[in-house]
Amino acid sequence: MTKAASDPTADVLASFVELAQRYHRAVLAGAEPRITDAHVDRVNGEYRRLKAAGLATRLAELLDSQDPGVRYLAAVHVLGFDPARGEAVLTEMAEGPPGPTALLAYASLVQWRAGALNLL
Repeated sequence: MTKAASDPTADVLASFVELAQRYHRAVLAGAEPRITDAHVDRVNGEYRRLKAAGLATRLAELLDSQDPGVRYLAAVHVLGFDPARGEAVLTEMAEGPPGPTALLAYASLVQWRAGALNLL
């Protein structure tokens, strides 16, 4: 019996999730911006891999994640191909319980609406 080949898209999505969780933990811990920025750079790398393969839309699968960091970063990237959906998730998060994640969602919405959010 041969081992089934892994789904490379699933591997990239799993990496996106893991990196988004690391980013969110760093934000919650009050890490310095250089550290959180490094985490975002890694998440963006996974996004670029999906986009290059024409599979960025798979990030929409993460919009229902129970992990707020995953949900937040997925929503930001979803803005690039499904703005209404990405904006709806970010709005819900911004209006949710106060805290760093709500603030991030709010700030991303402000940048998005001003045309200043770089979606790569």
